[in-house]
Amino acid sequence: NHLDGIIYRPLEEEAINTLVNTSIEKMKKTLKLYMFKYEGKMVIVPYKDIFYFKKQITGIKMFSKRGQFIFKESFRNLEETLDRSYFLRCHNNYIINIRKIASITGKSCRLQLVDYEIPVAGRYKSVIIDAWDKYRHI
Repeated sequence: NHLDGIIYRPLEEEAINTLVNTSIEKMKKTLKLYMFKYEGKMVIVPYKDIFYFKKQITGIKMFSKRGQFIFKESFRNLEETLDRSYFLRCHNNYIINIRKIASITGKSCRLQLVDYEIPVAGRYKSVIIDAWDKYRHI
């Protein structure tokens, strides 16, 4: 089974890892997926299934159609990683999926299918309202 003209060389583990990681990052951005480790396994959740993230002492708690997950991550890193056309910080302890907003009133908002008022801090309110308005008029 020799193929003419092809030079074989062993692949280095570092090169394989770089290629795999680059491919995963491209896939996450293109397919709008959030990936994280939960109980030793890699979990993949589409952006459309995520309602919000809440910062806790023990880590970050994600609320999604698939349930709730707690995982270790810095809130700042999470915020920088997520696509801003989907997710925005609305409070020091919350990042919401703006495509899930049902209403914004006073100092809170309600998300579709979530029976909980999420606080919206004054310094984030105008950005949240502007993003929600843009999304609703697409």
